[in-house]
Amino acid sequence: MVKKELLFTAGQFARIHDVNKRTLQYYDDIGLFRPQVRGENNYRYYSYQQSPELELILTLREMNMSLPEIESYLQHPSPLSLAELVETKTAELEAKIAHLRRMQQLLAEKEQQLRFCISVDIESIELIECGEERLLLSQPIREDASLDKEMAVLMNHIKELGEYSRFNNHSGTVMDIESVKQGEFTEYRFFSLIREDDGSVPVFIKPAGLYLRAFCLGDWSRLPAAYQRILDYAWQQRLRLSGYAYEQEINEMAVSSAEEIITQITIRCDQE
Repeated sequence: MVKKELLFTAGQFARIHDVNKRTLQYYDDIGLFRPQVRGENNYRYYSYQQSPELELILTLREMNMSLPEIESYLQHPSPLSLAELVETKTAELEAKIAHLRRMQQLLAEKEQQLRFCISVDIESIELIECGEERLLLSQPIREDASLDKEMAVLMNHIKELGEYSRFNNHSGTVMDIESVKQGEFTEYRFFSLIREDDGSVPVFIKPAGLYLRAFCLGDWSRLPAAYQRILDYAWQQRLRLSGYAYEQEINEMAVSSAEEIITQITIRCDQE
C-alpha cells in the first residue's frame, strides 16, 4: 500500500508535470489516467510512481497522437508496439521539421527582400551576377486575353506547382526581350522558382550570368517607360540584352495600393 506522505494532490501533481489541473481531471473522467487514490472527500491523490505513465501520455500527445490512440496503446503496451510507434512518430516529426525549416527559409528571404525594398533606389540601373535558377513557366498569355483567361492560366500554373507553391518567394512574369526591344508587350508567362527539382514538373533554366537590374514604381502601365530607360542605358553602356525580361513584384504583400508596388526587372546581358 502506498504511504500517504508519498501521494500528491491533483494540483501538486499537475504543477510537478507542468500541466493544467483540469487536464488531470479530464484524463480521469475519460478513464485514460486515473489517480492512485480517491479520498473520502472525493479529492484525487497521485503517486510519484505514476509519473512515468503521465509523462508518456504527455509525450505521445506532443507527438500528435489522439487520446483514443494513446488509450489503445496503454491497454496493450509492449516493447515492440512502442518501438513501432516511436519509429512512425519520428518520421512524422522529421517531416514536420523539414517543413518548418522551409518556412523559416521563406520568412528569412521575405524579410531580406522587404528590407531591400526600404532602401532601394528606384532610379538605379546596375549590373549584378545571378546564379542559375530553375523555373516553372505557365502557358503564354496575350495582352488582349480576357481576365477569365488570365485567371485560368494562373490557377493552372499554381495547380501545376503543387507543394512548390507553399514555399515560393520568387515568382513573377517573363517576356521575350526581342519583343520588348520592339515595344511589343503583347505576350508574357507567369514564372515560379523551383527550389528542389525532383523532376515532377518541367523546368525552364534561367542561366547564370551577368544581368541588368532596374526597378519600376507603380502599376503595370509604367512598365513600358521603365523598359525604355533600360534600353537607353544598355545602348549607352554598349550592353547586349538577350533572352528574357523577368519581372518580379518585390513588395506586393506590404503595400496598400498599386502605386506603391516596386517591380524588379532583370535581363541577361553581355558586353559588346
